[in-house]
Amino acid sequence: MFCTNGSNPRYEYVLTDHLGNPCLLYADLDDDGQIETPEEILWEGHYYPFGMEMKGPWMDQPTQETNYKYNGIEKEEHHGLNINIAAYRVLDPAVGQWCSVDPKAEVLGGMSPYQAMNNNPVSMSDPDGDLAFLAVVGIGATIGAGTHTMSHLIQNNGTFQNWNWGAFVGSIVAGGVGAGVSGALANVGIGGFAGGFGTGAASGLTQSTVSGLINGNLDGGVIAQSTFMGGLIGGTISGIGAAIDGRNFGDGSKLLETDVLASDLTIGDVKQNAKYNCGPACGESIDGTLTQDNIRDWFGGDPNTTGIADAYLWQEFANRTGKRVIGTANLGDPTTVANSMNSGAKIVATLRNADVNAAGHSVVLKSVTKKTFEKLNGKIVHRYSVGIMNPSVGHVTSRSWSSMSRVNRFFIFR
Repeated sequence: MFCTNGSNPRYEYVLTDHLGNPCLLYADLDDDGQIETPEEILWEGHYYPFGMEMKGPWMDQPTQETNYKYNGIEKEEHHGLNINIAAYRVLDPAVGQWCSVDPKAEVLGGMSPYQAMNNNPVSMSDPDGDLAFLAVVGIGATIGAGTHTMSHLIQNNGTFQNWNWGAFVGSIVAGGVGAGVSGALANVGIGGFAGGFGTGAASGLTQSTVSGLINGNLDGGVIAQSTFMGGLIGGTISGIGAAIDGRNFGDGSKLLETDVLASDLTIGDVKQNAKYNCGPACGESIDGTLTQDNIRDWFGGDPNTTGIADAYLWQEFANRTGKRVIGTANLGDPTTVANSMNSGAKIVATLRNADVNAAGHSVVLKSVTKKTFEKLNGKIVHRYSVGIMNPSVGHVTSRSWSSMSRVNRFFIFR
């Protein structure tokens, strides 16, 4: 940038990091074409993630200040404010939040309208205070271009012979797109093979497409091959890196602990012997002495054509056996469910349109396991898996928490 600086105009230069934050301001004060003396370093700056400046005796005292610092936003230090004043809002770098609601809050989804940089200051920038964007795209484009150029020079003995501008432009676009995808995936905590596959596939797709368009030889087969190979290579490298770091190969999450909330509560394996005998089979599994045919006899009807209403079945079961059965599908609080199971209660849940061609299918909950993961973005995620005695197959099967969310609530009997 060109500064008048009184009667002595001069050029001043700024070095920035990947987010555009100025880190070093310098000028060639003696006009010798070099930056040689400490006096020519006019200002040095370092930041905490959300923009608060680092200060200490290890930094040289600046000979000149700059008002435009973190994200290129003007900093106001008068009266000890230490705030960053953007075009639309004011940022408090000490807490990492804006002091007013985002003017584009409607596009944020479930995120707080006061949250700065989408809570990801390492990858995202918001110099105007209205909408954060991925700042890593430019880095990816630069890396893509540099990698392509170095590869070409190596293959052509250090010359630019057989240079292909289409491939070069494709490498720039692919690098930018790949970095954008990578940043987006990291922002939601996805890494490992899945994250690397997405980044690599995006890069392969864009590079082959742009190259084909510029050179007039667009080929669907080549694009598909480049996309798949890019994804496979990127996913494999990222997955291996995650595994070396002790994280999950698939998504990059790290298992912190595993808790068995309830397990093996005297639930027997029972195979239902007719289409609509899943409920009676669950009763046999819970009781251990009655058979599903005994329970069916309480109600009558052809077990291949006639179902038994859940409320009617479990009320009669409770009256006849005295067994403490909780009929429920509300598994939203696994700890409560586990406590009920450990107290001696048996839990019967109904799966809709699951495993058998019926409106509802009864299963017996047998175990609940909680696993706690740390995702790439630092978020802690609790995942639950359940073991259910499924009479349609006659033994315990596993269900993920997401699949169990389709279970429907019915009556509770104690």
